[in-house]
Amino acid sequence: MTDIHVSERQRPFADRLYEAVRTKDTRVCVGIDPVIDRLPVELRERALARLYPAQKRIYNMQLHDIWCADGHKADVFVKDEAGETFRPIVMGWMDVRSRVLLGWAVAKSETADLVRRALHQAITRSNAVPREALMDNGRAFASKEISGGAPNRYRFRVKENELVGTLTLLGVGMIWATPGHGQSKPIERYWQLLTEDLAKHPDLTRAYCGKDSASKPEHFDMKKAVPLAVFKRVLAEAIADKHVRGHRGNAMDGKSPQTVYEELAHTTPIRQPTAAQIRFCLMTAEATRLKGEEGSIQLNGNRYWSPEISGLSRTATYTVRYNPEDAQDPVSLYLNERFICEVPIV
Repeated sequence: MTDIHVSERQRPFADRLYEAVRTKDTRVCVGIDPVIDRLPVELRERALARLYPAQKRIYNMQLHDIWCADGHKADVFVKDEAGETFRPIVMGWMDVRSRVLLGWAVAKSETADLVRRALHQAITRSNAVPREALMDNGRAFASKEISGGAPNRYRFRVKENELVGTLTLLGVGMIWATPGHGQSKPIERYWQLLTEDLAKHPDLTRAYCGKDSASKPEHFDMKKAVPLAVFKRVLAEAIADKHVRGHRGNAMDGKSPQTVYEELAHTTPIRQPTAAQIRFCLMTAEATRLKGEEGSIQLNGNRYWSPEISGLSRTATYTVRYNPEDAQDPVSLYLNERFICEVPIV
């Protein structure tokens, strides 16, 4: 996704820096900087990264080639219907080429469910499935529910018959961002600019707390936390406003993200989701085995059964996907990535 542009004059210097980072060999560092040469190995890579010639992202990809996802803790205190006060997490999925934030969701904490809800909104709004997803390396993204079964899963090993994640079932390739390196995710800059817009909004003035104690404004008052519904409305307005502003980034030509998105949509082959794919983006997934002689699925105190599953193996580990909002809905049964059938409640 990114190319490094280095002039001929910088090439020898850049090559030495790259080799030093790759090998962490003090002998390679000689001649670059005497100060860096004397640093401990664990500090040298960070120092070299600051000296390395700046990278420039080249956005020569197609629409929906890569979506970038990340969670952002808002610098605003909100109050939910239960009266609890907290700083909400905003989860977003952004099309990297157009810089359009296709889908987002808000919750108290960053979970796999929040990732799925934001992804569902992005897919339904765009009627598209990305080729690859560039994601944060946090546990919500690396959970089995999201990336289970992927060969390049970031945090955990792939086990035989493990729960298959939503992105794996969608056939989306996964790219993991460099840990602790926000610059590797294009959406980070989006969050920074969005935070500035929210800080200026009159409906959030007293509830805006800044990113830390040093940047907390004098007028902040915890008792003035805004209702969660108000924050969601202001957030949606701010996102819509960013979509229609001119953008000076690479390959944008000063056009707004929405304009670029609409222009490319006419010429880009788009992989459209099926109704089943859209549906299971909202489903929670759990590993299970069939129980008893009849071979039923027991889930959250409910029992699901159909004649189609009565003859299946009792020792195999299946994946059951269900609607966490309505236990009366049929559940979907999978073996690895193979869909078996829908099973009603009995």
